[in-house]
Amino acid sequence: MKPSILHLLFPPTMILLLKRLGLVFLLLSVTRLVFLLLNLVYFQEVSPLDFILGLRFDASVVAYLFAAFILLSLFAGMLHRYKVYRVVLAFFYFLPLAVALFMNLSDAVYFRFIFRRSTVDVVRYFSTPGADGWRLLSTFAVDFWYVPLLFILLMAYAVWAYRRSAGSYQNSNEGWAFRSVAVLVFTGLIVLAGRGGLQLMPINPVDAGLHTKPSSIPLVLNTPFSFLITAFQDQQKPVYYFTSEEANRYFSVDYQIKPYTHSFKGRNVVVLILESFGQEYTGYYNKSRVGYTPFLDSLLKESYVFVNAFSNGKQSVDAVPAILSGIPALLTRPFTESAYAGNRMPSLATYFDQQGYHTQFFHGGVNGTMGFEAFSKSAGIENYYGKNQYPTVDKDYDGNWGIFDEPYLKYFANELTKNDKPFFSVLFTLSSHHPYTIPKAYEGKFPKGKYVIHESIGYSDYALKQFFAEAKKQPWYNNTLFVITADHTSHSERKFYQHGHGMGMYTVPIAFYDPSTHWKGVDSTVIQHVDIYPTLVALTGGEVKGKFFGRNAFDQTARHDVLNYNYGGTFNYLDDTTQVSFNDNHTTGLYSFPKDSNMNENLLPRSAVKAAQEEKIIKAKIQAYYQNMENNSWWK
Repeated sequence: MKPSILHLLFPPTMILLLKRLGLVFLLLSVTRLVFLLLNLVYFQEVSPLDFILGLRFDASVVAYLFAAFILLSLFAGMLHRYKVYRVVLAFFYFLPLAVALFMNLSDAVYFRFIFRRSTVDVVRYFSTPGADGWRLLSTFAVDFWYVPLLFILLMAYAVWAYRRSAGSYQNSNEGWAFRSVAVLVFTGLIVLAGRGGLQLMPINPVDAGLHTKPSSIPLVLNTPFSFLITAFQDQQKPVYYFTSEEANRYFSVDYQIKPYTHSFKGRNVVVLILESFGQEYTGYYNKSRVGYTPFLDSLLKESYVFVNAFSNGKQSVDAVPAILSGIPALLTRPFTESAYAGNRMPSLATYFDQQGYHTQFFHGGVNGTMGFEAFSKSAGIENYYGKNQYPTVDKDYDGNWGIFDEPYLKYFANELTKNDKPFFSVLFTLSSHHPYTIPKAYEGKFPKGKYVIHESIGYSDYALKQFFAEAKKQPWYNNTLFVITADHTSHSERKFYQHGHGMGMYTVPIAFYDPSTHWKGVDSTVIQHVDIYPTLVALTGGEVKGKFFGRNAFDQTARHDVLNYNYGGTFNYLDDTTQVSFNDNHTTGLYSFPKDSNMNENLLPRSAVKAAQEEKIIKAKIQAYYQNMENNSWWK
């Protein structure tokens, strides 16, 4: 009998494979449901969409864990008669299935202790000599006896369903041509599913927040995915320099924000993050030099400016978590790509949402660029506007990153007018990012300087000028507090800004502009990106007690300092008088600040007492940071 078209499209080999993979997806969804039911108190706003979104992460895990089974299954027609083949095939099916189900079900009870999906760091509990992992595992098995029982039942069902599907299988006669094409097609599908789609970067835990509420991220994820994604990342183990009581004497994340006397309560808040606008490029911060930012210079003269202001990292991806959630860049990789990306985090967005604000993030780049969209969603931002939302892409696309700054900033100003209630809006510019493309109409109109970036800085500064010209026409303008900063620095000419282990390479503008009262000031308080969060809470009349790495810049009772990690193993610490280099658990350099900002004279060892005092603060900060990351306790 001539085979039907349906038989050609879906031969027995293919049908058998799809049935067995469908069983895997079904069981993973069942464990997600169990995860939800055992943790209902933590998931108050669950949507069926969370389960649908979870299939994307399940598909990634299936691609990673079942690749061997999938490719071997394509040869079922010619090899199924051999017992050794069937045993090997079953091994590559049930082993990854058992691992995946065990991980998901274990996390269904472990979640209430760490409030995120488990990552590869759990290996530490079983691999470290003297660790309590095995003892705790047996305790958990007894206390939550129904979880191993459910695991056994699900595996038993899987074995029954697997065998039942094989019972209805009949050897097929697909030829080598079909098998070769099938192998190529499925290899492509495995790669596609593994990376989570065709987007720029493979998915990671922070992407779970793209289309769901931050509180639902652990539900959308699955534990094998979180484990695999973090398995090849450098893991930062918690450090214990002091007892908790002793550490708190030097630094504590527990901090109470009190309202600032100059209140902006109920006002709109716009945060402008200017790509690569280091202090070196401005005339304002360099009185004796010509800058590339004439408009920004004029704006800063009418603002409250912090002259000792620093970023918390050297990458754009470091700036957004620091500014929105107060998370410094102290890991060996960006936070959004780390094992802790799925942690719960407080944020300015959640604070302003509680005050009845709209929350928005604008970036003219390709959606998904640098993980901005994913992180902004996980931080509680209500609406994200990227290149996909821009109305005239063909006209204003720069051919590389996204929309040129000038048209995008005008679009931003007009979009803000559409808000029907107070808004907290973040804008991240992009034209001053490599390859520093500017519109042809503006070529030659801005100083070129020594580096290519200088001309693009001039163009972006001009775009900022056009934004404010447009904003002044809008009804919301005089009721808005503007925060002006940059994500990080870039190419530098002067030694202070070039120093590889100094603070000059982190110097960015941080200023507040109020067009209605012309609130001005020049403040020498040391401030960093992570301070913007508590400072804005205080400025808008908030009184919040919680865990913060930063401090309200106007709190005169607080210690104001900066701690950075330069990805080379050195921590840089700065307060109002001293700059310290800390590496390999001890102080390697102590310098006077700002007198010796170029770090020419190392004051060690003759300032050993001062170094010891500063070192205790550094260690307490490092300890607090890693322990709270590990315990997922920033939000508590």
